[in-house]
Amino acid sequence: MSDKNTKDHNTARPFLAIGIVCLGWLSLSLLDASYKILVYSLPVPAMLTVTSFISVVVTGGIILFRNGPKGFLSPNLKWHLVRAVFSGSNAFCVPYALKEISLANFYGIIFLTPLLASVLSVFLLKETLGIRRLAAILIGFVGVIILAGPQWQAAPVGFAITFFAAILVSGNILCARKIGPGDSPLLYAFYPLLFIFVTQVWRGAPDVPSMFQSGEALYLGILLSAPLFIICGNIFFGIGHALARDTASIAPFHYTQMIWGLIFGFFLFGDIPGPETVAGAGLIIGAGLYVIWREKQIRDL
Repeated sequence: MSDKNTKDHNTARPFLAIGIVCLGWLSLSLLDASYKILVYSLPVPAMLTVTSFISVVVTGGIILFRNGPKGFLSPNLKWHLVRAVFSGSNAFCVPYALKEISLANFYGIIFLTPLLASVLSVFLLKETLGIRRLAAILIGFVGVIILAGPQWQAAPVGFAITFFAAILVSGNILCARKIGPGDSPLLYAFYPLLFIFVTQVWRGAPDVPSMFQSGEALYLGILLSAPLFIICGNIFFGIGHALARDTASIAPFHYTQMIWGLIFGFFLFGDIPGPETVAGAGLIIGAGLYVIWREKQIRDL
């Protein structure tokens, strides 16, 4: 490969990584919008049973076809299982949270994850927390107070579940750091999905037959599309992280979910974010971007 072609390849690669990661966030935003539509008409345990079962069969089948039984093993299996508990528990929280609050408010709280991950890393990874990152974390929590404060009384359960989901996502992030970039992207999807299926099937399975017999075709079509969004989201993340120079270069694009949240919220549910949502989410996003930038600066020293 010539020097010019090598330069063009190196220049294009970061943009390709960003594009693929953005597709991953779009896929998961479509999943969240699907859950918000379905949760009013279908029982959540049955819904999670169906989506996780299909996703486990597809991802497990691909792993088995490509690598055989050894494909399910990893030197980081312990951390995959811990991450499965965090990620799977979060998947259980999401439908209940979205039943109570808008997509924009949901993402506003979820965007606390870089800040919460910084706090948890002090206890779990023995990292230090400097004064500037601590200030950014405090600003982020001020954003939560602004965003949720006036609306808390209307949907206290929804905001509380969403905040707990943000903690779970933060634990998920720390487990991913421990695992590192070497494992197959499909493993990142398989174990959380297996956890969801195992924990929900005993509650959801009895309702599955009646759900398919009495459910409207539109809802069932959305339900059967959900595993596609789950699988695509995880695969795009794996490929995007593999192509990226470092995690910090693509982490800010998590916030593209707010764009999708506003679009889907308006066109699908008629949600119009109020000034408190815009102001609070702005503070949270700004603080999160600073933490990501600061972590990159520290690693580059």
